[in-house]
Amino acid sequence: MPNILPRLFFILCLLLVFRAQHLLAQEVKPIKIAPGIYTAEQVINTLNASGYFVNYSPDLLDDQSIQITDTIADLKELLALLVDQIELDSHIKGSTITLSPARQKRFTINGRITDKEDGEALIGVNISLLGTTTGVTTNAYGFYALSLPPGKYRLSYSYIGYHPLVYSIDLQNNVTLNVELVNELQKLDEVVVSGYQDNHEIRGVQPSINQLDMELIGNIPYLMGEVDVFQSALLLPGIRNIGEDASGLNIRGGGVDENLILMDEATIYNSNHFYGLISIFNPDAVKDVTIYKGNVPSTYGGRVSSAIHVRQKEGNDKEFHLSGGLGLVSGRLLAEGPIVKDKSSFLVSARTSFLNYLAALSNNPSIDRSSTNFQDYNAKINWQPDDRNHLYFSTYWGSDSNNDGLLINRQWGNRVANARWNHLFSDKLWSNFTLVYSDYRYEINNPEESGQFIGSSTVRNYTAKSDFTWYLNPAFEFEFGSGLTLHRLNPGDRIPLEDAANNNPVFLDTEHGLEPYVYANIQHQISDRVLLYYGLRYTSMFNLGPDNVLIYEPGMPRSQQTVIDTLSYGRNEASARFYNLEPRFTFNYTLTNRSKIKATFHRATQYIHLISNTVTPAPTDTWKLSDRHIDPSYSNQYTGGYYYMNDQKGLEISGELYYKDIDNIIEYKEGADLFFNENIETEVVQGEARSYGFELLVRKSADRFNGWLSYTLSRTERRVNGVVPEETINEG
Repeated sequence: MPNILPRLFFILCLLLVFRAQHLLAQEVKPIKIAPGIYTAEQVINTLNASGYFVNYSPDLLDDQSIQITDTIADLKELLALLVDQIELDSHIKGSTITLSPARQKRFTINGRITDKEDGEALIGVNISLLGTTTGVTTNAYGFYALSLPPGKYRLSYSYIGYHPLVYSIDLQNNVTLNVELVNELQKLDEVVVSGYQDNHEIRGVQPSINQLDMELIGNIPYLMGEVDVFQSALLLPGIRNIGEDASGLNIRGGGVDENLILMDEATIYNSNHFYGLISIFNPDAVKDVTIYKGNVPSTYGGRVSSAIHVRQKEGNDKEFHLSGGLGLVSGRLLAEGPIVKDKSSFLVSARTSFLNYLAALSNNPSIDRSSTNFQDYNAKINWQPDDRNHLYFSTYWGSDSNNDGLLINRQWGNRVANARWNHLFSDKLWSNFTLVYSDYRYEINNPEESGQFIGSSTVRNYTAKSDFTWYLNPAFEFEFGSGLTLHRLNPGDRIPLEDAANNNPVFLDTEHGLEPYVYANIQHQISDRVLLYYGLRYTSMFNLGPDNVLIYEPGMPRSQQTVIDTLSYGRNEASARFYNLEPRFTFNYTLTNRSKIKATFHRATQYIHLISNTVTPAPTDTWKLSDRHIDPSYSNQYTGGYYYMNDQKGLEISGELYYKDIDNIIEYKEGADLFFNENIETEVVQGEARSYGFELLVRKSADRFNGWLSYTLSRTERRVNGVVPEETINEG
């Protein structure tokens, strides 16, 4: 009996639930509404009378009415009329109906903006709605997207040096609108200072960005008449080097290895030909140069001072062109043209020096025995099979050779190859997938009797990365992505030329490092005056084996005499791990239609260091990954500025204050021996640095008077205060 009662109770409960549901179902009566015009209140009363319970706010109805042309006996059909005619959203759960405000529909206009003459993608074109402050700019591949409610609009496309265009559009569906802009024909092209292709410092979101105009670069006088990207950058505030004949750029007090230099997203480790007098970038093949001096976007990382991105031309997809030039030092040739017109194109360029031929004309024996030569080659193919896909493949190969007259021969050069795929997942979601191979190597051949040897070193990177941009609406743009770089560094091998040579062979251990990262950037238009740009980059570095790590006695200078142990790590085993968060933030406030103020904070981490004790970088300098003994460098930079632009007068003024501190900078002990050193940490010390200053740029780009004035007042300090006197410089 006790076992039967629970079962009977359970069955009784089921019957009661079934009966209740049956009664509820009977309470819902069929709907039948005759043709006519009804207020929304009348329709809802009919639903309530039929046994439905309607949740809604009376403010939604606002005395609106609907027209019924045929008899309705179906609930979903009736709700569809409410949704269409009164713009409500409905949700049904059992006999409960919830009515809510309809989400405003939005449609997206997207496309690419190119040069009508040669099909090159245009970077930073302004697309705006006439009569409003709403607008966007094209990205590095000329793509844009703008989401708007249905309606009629007038879109303005403007870019310095090009005729503006205005399109009228009735937006009722998603639209792909590719636009070709026509270059302005100007009588005095040689002296037109169109600045830096739309001044990013004044018009753009972030401060401390300069974009170099390649036409302007070609009109500036240079050393020996050689057009050069980096020499033109020295005319900007905050950028300098240590002398007229020195290589590398020092940006806001940072070292030359603290600049991330990219060519089509591939890292360049030595950007110079001819010991720094000429950069490796052939001006005929370069489309765009962007220099980030302050708040570097989270898209870029790995250096603590700046990022410099050099983008090569894509090639003319309209018609074939052949161009070139001869200078005092080198000659260059470029060919470009369509593979399939308007669909794909190619570009091939070559440059070589004449220095050896000039030296041969000399009667001086020491000059005649010397030789210096360089050459580089660029190639690029791009193919757009449809509006949603774009493929790129580009490569660079460059080399230098030098013989100093003492039979010591040096050779060095960069090799780069990358493949990229732009894909549009939806009208609002744009993506870019990239594979990159980057290689820098040098070799020394020293046949002198007292020390015959061949020395070599290489730096090699393999990178895979993905970048996404989600154009949610004109006020909110979201960028995110991830990447992975495998570093393979051979600090150097020194091999005697002959058995009798007075040298022992040296084979330094190859370093392997794995550097993954993820990032996100948000551009958020809070109001007509306030715009925020904030982002976060999460990076890490794993120093991988095989490796033998020396352990030194604590509190003592690192040397062979203070080694107390050796730790061995197997293949792909991490001997050191680093993890870091790098936030970036920009505040942009519009004072008037002509002026803005901007403030920014930027934190960065650097895991790879240039090992060089020369004043200016040399080809034989080596690179070193952070490990158990050499920590990554960290920087924090703060920038604030005022920006003014008067389009009618062609006047632009910007003034910026900045402060930057860097921890774990690389310095060297007195008399440090860095050449093929098997334990480089015994010669290296780390310290701190700070830089601060003021930069002013005034530019006039209208009427007959054109030009600009830049001024920098800055100070940079570096300090190394080690735990022992041997690792302290200048007493701290």
